[in-house]
Amino acid sequence: QKVFSFVRRAQGNQVFAVFNFSDQPRTVNFTSNYAFGAYRDVFSGAPQTVDANTRLTVPAWGYRVFSRKE
Repeated sequence: QKVFSFVRRAQGNQVFAVFNFSDQPRTVNFTSNYAFGAYRDVFSGAPQTVDANTRLTVPAWGYRVFSRKE
């Protein structure tokens, strides 16, 4: 699907980022619990829960970035 995601943790903060490297919007879900939790979208401030039922839509060539305190 050409979608890449990662989690970074440092000093009690966590960032979860999802990047779409394709020319089509992609809707993705996550089967590994490495990123599960309650976040805030870093750009809009909207709350976002990430769990096994979450489906995120990422625009073509776009990204979504979320953060939280651990």
